[in-house]
Amino acid sequence: MPKATLHRLEGDQWQLAGEITLNNVQGLLAQGKEILLGQDSLKLDLSKVVYSDSSGIALLLNLKSIATSLAKNIAFQNIPPKMQSIAKLSHVTELLEDRDAN
Repeated sequence: MPKATLHRLEGDQWQLAGEITLNNVQGLLAQGKEILLGQDSLKLDLSKVVYSDSSGIALLLNLKSIATSLAKNIAFQNIPPKMQSIAKLSHVTELLEDRDAN
């Protein structure tokens, strides 16, 4: 099973890759919080996520909550179709949208 990784692409652009599961979501959340503490905004590309259960949606919602509490901007890009389906079934799709996008 590929592990999940979070790495910087450039500037405020980061990429989450691999499998997001209950086993690794707490570590990813801690990494995401550290990133948010160190910069004004975070653009998180999810195009390399190969698997996610509902833990992945919980991760994104928690990161958004942390960003809001720190008065930081966060945007999720290229959310995989399966994660979009889980968000839709959970009625949280609108919470993951970037309202400031042009």
